[in-house]
Amino acid sequence: MRVSRSVATAVLALGLAGAASGCDAVNEATNAANSVNDAATKVQLCLDAVKLIGFTPDLSNPQAAVDDAHKKAEEMTKLAEQAGDTTLKQALEASAQQLSSVTISDLDPASAAGWLQQKLDKLNALNTACAS
Repeated sequence: MRVSRSVATAVLALGLAGAASGCDAVNEATNAANSVNDAATKVQLCLDAVKLIGFTPDLSNPQAAVDDAHKKAEEMTKLAEQAGDTTLKQALEASAQQLSSVTISDLDPASAAGWLQQKLDKLNALNTACAS
């Protein structure tokens, strides 16, 4: 009976070791899947953000351009809330802030170039965050 107990104990120990190895494999697979999902989410957030900040305001209708910029800022804020990556989140928030602060005077032909340059700077920062 002692031999049977020893064999049973050994079989049980091997089974537990196998189960633990199986759990490690499942955990590794889950972590890999989560990493792929996080990367896919980041790519989608970046694509959506570039579309939002890349819009061209209609300078012939300054009020509509301001309204459009503010709408894009709200959408950008929602994207920032979804970002898990801190650098990306900060770039999205900065872009949203820049879009939400635009006024009609920013789009005056004399000052529009400055605002458009700021928008380009935010786009460059966003591209850098997306590439990291």
